[in-house]
Amino acid sequence: ATTFGSIRSYCPINTFKEARTPSKEALRIMNYNTNNLSAITEEEEKRKFLMYLLDVAPDIIVFQEGNPKLEQWASLNERFERRFPHHATIDSTTNLQIWSRFDILRHETVTQDGQNAAVAFWLKNPHTTGEMIVINTHLKTNFLSKSNRESYKKIVEDSRQLQTPEEEAYRQG
Repeated sequence: ATTFGSIRSYCPINTFKEARTPSKEALRIMNYNTNNLSAITEEEEKRKFLMYLLDVAPDIIVFQEGNPKLEQWASLNERFERRFPHHATIDSTTNLQIWSRFDILRHETVTQDGQNAAVAFWLKNPHTTGEMIVINTHLKTNFLSKSNRESYKKIVEDSRQLQTPEEEAYRQG
């Protein structure tokens, strides 16, 4: 709520308009914090989790707090393996993962500070001969100190003042 305006400045998700059929070149990316998949213990729950991911039908999934055991689960589901043949887990305190329909060319840790981290993944762009970059970021926001939360609130409020009238009108819907 408080941060929605600043988030829309960087990623203009249009939640107030009618949905449109995406172009054939549109990518569907899913972002999922799995909490280390700790709630999934039974085989049926694993199957349902993988089926949910397939039903959403993304081209790319990035996980924060992923778990390397997801690779074992995926190997039990042929459809999941076919949909996401390319994957990588960056072993850190946050286990940042990517599962992709497109080749992963390389990856690089952008930053890591305790349990906060960001990793850039270079993927083969399916619509050109070039590359695209997907950045997976984990911010442990529930552990921000009071002064950090106050600083973040100030940044968000200041960013609203920096918006042009057009950006403000867009933000308001």
